[in-house]
Amino acid sequence: PWLTMFLVVNGFELYSFVISHICSSIITIGLTITLTRRHFPKLRVDISRINWKLVKELFRYGWYLFVITICGIVVIQSDRILIGAVLSITAVAAFSLSVRVPELCARLIDQIVVNLSPYLIELTHKNKSKEMIRRHYEEVAKVVLFVSIGANCALAVTVEGFVSAWVGPEYFFGTPALYAILVFKSLFSISLLNGSILNAQGRVRRMAWIACIEAILHVVFAVWWGGMLGPLG
Repeated sequence: PWLTMFLVVNGFELYSFVISHICSSIITIGLTITLTRRHFPKLRVDISRINWKLVKELFRYGWYLFVITICGIVVIQSDRILIGAVLSITAVAAFSLSVRVPELCARLIDQIVVNLSPYLIELTHKNKSKEMIRRHYEEVAKVVLFVSIGANCALAVTVEGFVSAWVGPEYFFGTPALYAILVFKSLFSISLLNGSILNAQGRVRRMAWIACIEAILHVVFAVWWGGMLGPLG
């Protein structure tokens, strides 16, 4: 953030964010390579031993996951673009500040599910029993649902006061819109868990199609209801 602020002050405008992102990526890649060479000095890449069939399968799997990720970004981030186009930049600022804390809690839940993905894949391939997979799914779903509902209940009480104390009450997006956002975040957390289960079973192609349909419907309904109901839409 300090580099971004420095570049903005010196007149780089929107390019500041791109430059700071590129610099941080280069630093991260450099540190990763340095630490890898230090802790794994014998690790080398031998092109002649590459299993190209496996690479092709991994590329196909990764491509579908990439499509799912892009669709998820559309669902989560497109609201700001649409609010700016339909309403105003001030409304975008109010929306962003009001949903900032719910988004942080949603990321926490996302990380819980993401860290479970390797275990779900191993469980799926080593244990063919659907009953065992179902039992583990129910246990994880209870944790995700408990954390999501608990966080949303706390946020429903505190977000308005937090935003009002931080930047002023005029930047609070409204209680009905906040409740709608909290319900959406809860449903999204549950759908993320369901998607992780299906991805672990290798059903990413169907999930990619479903994600594309969801992203398209989200944009269509957001434009339609946003024009009729404003911020709540």
